[in-house]
Amino acid sequence: PYGGGLGMVMNAQPIADCFRAVCAEGGVRPHLIYMSPQGAVLTQQRAKELAQLPRFCVLCGHYEGVDERVLDALVDEQISMGDYVLTGGELPALALVDCVSRLVPHKGFELVVSAIHQIMACNLQMVVLGTGNWNFEEAFRQAEAQYPGRFAARIQYSAPLSSAIYGGADLFLMPSISEPCGLSQLIAMRMGSVPVVNATGGLKDTVWPYNEADETGRGFTFQSYNADDFLAAIDRALALYYDAPAQWQELVRHDMSQDFGWDKGAEHYMALYHKALGDKA
Repeated sequence: PYGGGLGMVMNAQPIADCFRAVCAEGGVRPHLIYMSPQGAVLTQQRAKELAQLPRFCVLCGHYEGVDERVLDALVDEQISMGDYVLTGGELPALALVDCVSRLVPHKGFELVVSAIHQIMACNLQMVVLGTGNWNFEEAFRQAEAQYPGRFAARIQYSAPLSSAIYGGADLFLMPSISEPCGLSQLIAMRMGSVPVVNATGGLKDTVWPYNEADETGRGFTFQSYNADDFLAAIDRALALYYDAPAQWQELVRHDMSQDFGWDKGAEHYMALYHKALGDKA
């Protein structure tokens, strides 16, 4: 694993060098699998076939600008773990809600903790990954004990686990009090996890509210920082997930198709630099 989310970083040379070293060490080029939500779904049959291979490598990485050239040059196939990771089979489970974050007040965890029992009263399962304030860590440990099989608290930092959670979750909660930019919601959308966010700062800029009438938007937002509005946004998301699965899948595909790579970001930076320099071009 390379980094904390999906994709290839701008400087992909270390990954290429690492793979060449693995090839040289074994004398035989291993089958290279890239973990991507856009890949083929991992079925039980494909898992059995992979188990028969003499050697294979699994590659995941951090999404901060995808370098497709590296994928084209090295990868033999792309596989999406999806719900297979969580259920052990090909049938989808309950909607999976996740939080992958530092567990600090700024990220909105006072709101999550205050509403945890109302959240778990919904038809869902939930996983939290991260470390931070002791009171938040303890609240999530207690939730895991109270809701066995439906709530998982992973009080740790783990790049590989964060990738698996992002890729396997259906909804991503990010109720930050404020967020100048935010990267987690971009990773979540790229990996097929629809964000539920507080409409503030960078979250408001990147997660446009979903409109069921014309099927536009990228996720579910709430305007006032309180538990009722937060829960209402989760309820709207779950209603679409369960009651309109075709629309839900279209929303997921729409989010995954968004361009959050460095090419577009670089264009914005260059335009800003030219403007600062007074260039007319």
